[in-house]
Amino acid sequence: MSNKREIPNILTEKDLVHDIETFVEENPAANPVEKGHLFTEWVLKFLFERSDDEIEFDMELSGAGDNSVDAWFEDGQTLHIIQTKYKTAHNKDAFAGFLSDMERLLSNPYATIGNKQDFYEFSNVLKMYVENDEENEMDGEKRIQLHYVTSAQLTDDFGTRVTYEKERIENHYPNVSLNVYGIKEINEFILLSLQELPSEYRKVPKKLMLKNYFVTGDSCVAEVELKEFAKFVKNNHQYLFFSNIRNYLGGTKINKEIQKTFQETPTNFWYFNNGITIICEDFDHISLKNSLSNSLPIYAPQIVNGCQTANAIYEGFRNMKDPEKQKNLQGCILVKIIKDKNKNRVNDIIKYTNRQNTVSAMDFFALDKFHQDLRVKFGSLGYNYEIQRKAGRFLDRKQKKRQYNFGPNNQNKSYAYLFPDKFDYKLPVKQVVQAYAAGMHYKPGTAGSRSGELAPGGSTSEEIFNENTPKNPLYFLFPFAVMSYAKNKLGYGATRGKKNTEQPTGNRRRKQVDFRRNCLMLFVAVYFRLLVRFMKELGYLNKHENDNPLTIPIEVLESIFKNERVNKELLQAADDVISSYITDEAVKQLIKDNLPKFLKTDVQKNEQAIDYMIQKIDFTIERIPDDVYNRFDEIVRTAIVQSELIEVN
Repeated sequence: MSNKREIPNILTEKDLVHDIETFVEENPAANPVEKGHLFTEWVLKFLFERSDDEIEFDMELSGAGDNSVDAWFEDGQTLHIIQTKYKTAHNKDAFAGFLSDMERLLSNPYATIGNKQDFYEFSNVLKMYVENDEENEMDGEKRIQLHYVTSAQLTDDFGTRVTYEKERIENHYPNVSLNVYGIKEINEFILLSLQELPSEYRKVPKKLMLKNYFVTGDSCVAEVELKEFAKFVKNNHQYLFFSNIRNYLGGTKINKEIQKTFQETPTNFWYFNNGITIICEDFDHISLKNSLSNSLPIYAPQIVNGCQTANAIYEGFRNMKDPEKQKNLQGCILVKIIKDKNKNRVNDIIKYTNRQNTVSAMDFFALDKFHQDLRVKFGSLGYNYEIQRKAGRFLDRKQKKRQYNFGPNNQNKSYAYLFPDKFDYKLPVKQVVQAYAAGMHYKPGTAGSRSGELAPGGSTSEEIFNENTPKNPLYFLFPFAVMSYAKNKLGYGATRGKKNTEQPTGNRRRKQVDFRRNCLMLFVAVYFRLLVRFMKELGYLNKHENDNPLTIPIEVLESIFKNERVNKELLQAADDVISSYITDEAVKQLIKDNLPKFLKTDVQKNEQAIDYMIQKIDFTIERIPDDVYNRFDEIVRTAIVQSELIEVN
């Protein structure tokens, strides 16, 4: 087998520098501050997969006196705090200033320098992450990720400083992780998210010495001496854990029991340990058979199971230091090597082993076949279902199998009223899934505050995505469209810090009430529950069954959404429900001056809170004008009749 292999064109550091400079320096008149601001946007957009709306939200503190907080956001139970430095703005003093500001804020979230008012909400959120109380513990472990990102190349000396500071901070603050990226680390981060190994690693085979082995099909099962495995890890450590994101980024601490076994009874590894699994693009069985030393050439090896064991062997062997002791090390480990050139197996492993790390949970949607198929279906409707922004920007366009004409067409023009005037026909996966979970499964709290649970492998994912999940993309489009209308027409989910503005609501105008900023997902949930209960009122759905929007035939939903006048009245009715609900005295007793917490859990779990909501919905339905009531009845009846005729024919 030849050592020369054809490697697809993937992202290089040179490509990345060009992409960043094109994005940041498009306006040659931009000053250094503006360029720094644009670099922060680039980082949020392409490293963290944040939407344009979220980016505006995330960067509200950026600027003079920002206390090194260029951006911040919550993702599930993780708070991300980001400082960026474009080109020469990065230096050792800038990094020291970032660390100083972070340690001050971690010690006292309110110890900000400058305008205290601007930081009030950030400080309140940070306080929840640094203080342990029973309420916070009930929500699960909270993590803080500190990110220092620069477009400059990191020197070896600076890398040594980073290693020291990372260990110091993470030892002092147990729930804090420090992540530092130069241009090389940014490149690796993106390739990591795209599951693309650097080409230089893939070209040349890596050799592993086997003691005993057998090969069957695409697998090789081997007994490997600990000292030989330690050498293999040492020689390939930089990328060997690449597919296992958590381990590659240094987030895994070595299990003490594994360390103890290595130090005291290494020969027990064979008996007490489940072994190590390596996925690779190929291995050379012919060369192995012809080798006198049982040396197996492996192309692009990746440890996907047994990372703690591998690290324990590597660290234990390295700490021996004495070459004679290393040479005489006894013991073996079971190693399975599996060919997986097309990543058919590794994707499932990646999804379920790489949680709670700096890579966005949303990156895992790109690995999920359901969402890959949904992307194709949305494409045929003229929508760009963005399951991973990095893939669309950085993967070689020649590798794409299909191209769609995203934009207005005969299939989507009837829904244009639900979107902003300059809608780009992009549907970010995170927002689509959030809206679907809120609207179709009445999970506004999960969707709004714990969206990471909805990603593949998340605690709520299987409840939302299973064999009963509808395949028709309209079941996902309509909740997203409702969310878009609520945000752009009714003032829900407004950016933090924006002043109250007058918003048109039907034939009325009123000032935006503050609760709308926090109730975007609740609005989506209420709208679809209102539809279900309206259809029950008219006798089209069984009153004794649960309020499940997925029981509404898609033909009915399609007819409702194509009727702009009637649907706007229904959207207005949902707004009236929430306004009445949040200001109700009985509900205020449940909220207890903590609306975010109420919306995070109680609104979807507290039976009393849900009962009050149903009462408000039913009362609002009774007040719907007769002409709208009758028109809705006609729309539903006609759609049902037509769908039944189609089934008969």
